[in-house]
Amino acid sequence: MKKIFVSAVFLLFVASIIWIMVSKKENHVAASTVSKNPPSTAEPEAAVQNEAPEKTIKEDEMTAFEERIGRKFTAEEKRLKPPEMSWTAWGQYVDVHRTQSLKNGNVTFYGKVITPDGTPLPGVSLTAEIREYIDSIAKKLIKGNSTSVRQIPLITDAEGRFSIIGEDGTNLHVTDITKDGYEVVDKEFWGGSFNPHVAHRHKPDPENPEIFTMKKVE
Repeated sequence: MKKIFVSAVFLLFVASIIWIMVSKKENHVAASTVSKNPPSTAEPEAAVQNEAPEKTIKEDEMTAFEERIGRKFTAEEKRLKPPEMSWTAWGQYVDVHRTQSLKNGNVTFYGKVITPDGTPLPGVSLTAEIREYIDSIAKKLIKGNSTSVRQIPLITDAEGRFSIIGEDGTNLHVTDITKDGYEVVDKEFWGGSFNPHVAHRHKPDPENPEIFTMKKVE
């Protein structure tokens, strides 16, 4: 009986030692895993830091271009910039648009239709075609073109006169001069520039209108 008791105590002692050794090993493995893959709170900060430089680069590019050309983008120009276009390329596009829009001037024109003997000819139909540079960059992007053309129908009064006053544009063409029973003798087409930045732009004078001559068809 005494031998059985001693054996049981010995077995309990050995089991205790094995359990202690296994527990230490598990704790060691867990500690090693934690040390190899420590929890990090730096990743969100790193993500923020990665976004910030990209935004800063874009802002720096915009600022550098503004300093180079000596002016700032308007709020509309900033809002309308295509995301795939760099600030430098967009700035060049905007500059071309601004330069073109400055070519628009006050389109005022005086004309008169007469017969070969100088008699004023009333009731003559004409068409004024005005070309202008689009002054809104938003409209320009939508239209996909830098200019627009509009037509204005005209008709001569009792004194054979017609006029265009206070329109905006860079060029004017007078065409389609017609009257039943008459044909154009000369000047079937008139064209002129109203760009305020060119020396040869048309200078209207109501006392000296452009003359168009028509005669009766034989």
